[in-house]
Amino acid sequence: MRLRKLTVRNFRPFRGEQTLHFSDIDDRNVTVVHAENGFGKSALLNALLWGFYGADGLSDGFTNKESIINQSVAADRSIPESDKVAEVEISFSHDGSRYQLIRSLDLLQQNADARKTKLSLQFTLDGQTLTERLPEQKLRSMLPKGIVPLIFFEGEGPSRFALDENSGEVELAIRQMLGLSLLQQTIDDLKHANVLGKVRGELKEKATAETAELLEKQDALDSQIEKRKENKKQAERNLSATKEQIRDVDAALAKNREVQELQDRRKSLEERSATASSDLATTEGELAKVISEDGFSLFTESLVDRGKTIVTRLRNENRIPAQVLNSFIEDLLNSDRCICTRCLEDGSEERKAVERLLTTAGDQNVNNAVGAIDNALGRLAELRAVTKSRIEELNGKRFKLKDDIGVYQNQIEEIHQKIGSKDSEKVRDLEDQRSKLLDKKDSLIGDIARLAGQIEDDQAEADRLKAEIAAAEASEGAARIAKRRIEGIDQSIALLEDLLKCETEDLLPMLNEQFKKHFSKIIDRDYEALLTEDYKLQITQQLNPGEDPVIVNPSTGQCQVTSLVFIASLVALAKEREQIRTIIQGLSGAEYPMVMDSPFGQLGTHFRTGIAQILPFLAPQVVLFASAEQYFGKEDAVAKKLEASGRIGKRYYLAYHAPQPPKGATVDIEIGGKPYQQYFENDEIYTEICELS
Repeated sequence: MRLRKLTVRNFRPFRGEQTLHFSDIDDRNVTVVHAENGFGKSALLNALLWGFYGADGLSDGFTNKESIINQSVAADRSIPESDKVAEVEISFSHDGSRYQLIRSLDLLQQNADARKTKLSLQFTLDGQTLTERLPEQKLRSMLPKGIVPLIFFEGEGPSRFALDENSGEVELAIRQMLGLSLLQQTIDDLKHANVLGKVRGELKEKATAETAELLEKQDALDSQIEKRKENKKQAERNLSATKEQIRDVDAALAKNREVQELQDRRKSLEERSATASSDLATTEGELAKVISEDGFSLFTESLVDRGKTIVTRLRNENRIPAQVLNSFIEDLLNSDRCICTRCLEDGSEERKAVERLLTTAGDQNVNNAVGAIDNALGRLAELRAVTKSRIEELNGKRFKLKDDIGVYQNQIEEIHQKIGSKDSEKVRDLEDQRSKLLDKKDSLIGDIARLAGQIEDDQAEADRLKAEIAAAEASEGAARIAKRRIEGIDQSIALLEDLLKCETEDLLPMLNEQFKKHFSKIIDRDYEALLTEDYKLQITQQLNPGEDPVIVNPSTGQCQVTSLVFIASLVALAKEREQIRTIIQGLSGAEYPMVMDSPFGQLGTHFRTGIAQILPFLAPQVVLFASAEQYFGKEDAVAKKLEASGRIGKRYYLAYHAPQPPKGATVDIEIGGKPYQQYFENDEIYTEICELS
């Protein structure tokens, strides 16, 4: 997909018609829009989101979502009611066709229900302009809702990909971008009530009462599983939102001079506690592994001692190693000849003397067995000593980490008490809000764990019911047919799930290779990026040669870089998807533009430079909204890299009209050594899109 043009008409701060053309040349693929905070950067991003997805697409940071029409237009009595309309027009190309999307909302409908908009989608094919009959469905097929966080985001939006609780979003992003969502959609369709549910209904009508009852139970259980899965997803979304709220409160406390030092200290302690908790989990995992694999050796001490006593006694009695083998003595007796050639007749003294040797002769197999036992006893003793030492070491480390965590938590609690006791009502309110959010976070984590356990138990019961139904005999021909159809659908679902798993497993190493390569170009420390099998983005560090790398708790900057590098790697792999030979051929990835509003946040120079370095290569088309501070601040970190890349194809700035400028904004902005007026004093409030030549 390539964006061609965005036209906004009376959409939020943009009064009248304003147009922005996007650069779509491969080697000049970056469009930059300069704008101060409060001028309308987020409104432009949300104009695109509203155009493609309607009210459901508007970002969380977009306030007053029910008020879309420019306020001055809505309040102007000189404008006819019929002309009070907000409209977004997006021109774009996709899969060889050109599209024109127009979404509109009039004042009457806004007052009634702003979510209900009018949408038109036209496309050009073979020189003819045609209109899509089902525009919403068509847009969803071209731009699935699941990829929104990948291609449209404001602030530090992508950094959430680096958070463990959002591994589900990472998995969804991989499937959407690499063409695997079709398999998942097929699986979901087969499981739907219109397919599997319908066939089960047919079987209920024809099957025995016992089988029908089993099917009823299975339907109820499947519904319960789906409900719990949705509840778990909602809890995970709530957890992510709660953690974001906690970060916002922490940021507010960090800006307050009265508690800034305490808040910084608490943040440091929480990071150390999190690292210790991660190390504790790793240590307990190692301890569990040692116990499960070698723990038995701790209970072999008496067995080893008894075995050694027996072996020692046999040695003292000269039974082992045997001085002569019983098989040799028996051969002499059978031949009636001694080794000295003397005759060994029955009843003779000579024969009796040789026969007496059998009481002390040994068996070769016994020799070998006792030797093996002796060796095994030695190994068991060594293993017991090593295992005991390793368990003591890991236990000591575990207790030390627990003590450290306890110390950190006590110090964190002391800081909480100090901040909560401050005279400032604002500080106390923030701390109280933080405590409530932490309680909510803990509760959500518990809910997620509980739901995961219930889903696992329900799934085991569902599998048992499925096996019982499969074993039940169908009483009639129609029932047998319905039963075979259910079995066929179940087998198809299982096959598709296996294919999806295999396809993903085939692509993950390639994605990881891209991920590590791009990450190493930005981070100049001995860190390595990794996408785990459970779809978590991690940063690891090799502390000591020969040891396993440890997981690093990423900073805000590292989270942002990690997530953007992941997106870049995913986009790069999606572009190559058709050439990658996997199990299912013909699947292709998707190429999308990337639209970013203020992605640099409060990042330092190094991280800004790193992100700016990869930004032009994140996607075939990149649109960047940035304030002067973000673009030119921090030693021109962003400006230098982007200008040097030679990939800026178009650039604009937003001119703001209002009685007074937003806090921190200046009258002029300097771009390329030339000043441009970006603020105009005006009784009305609106924004203009101005193109730079």
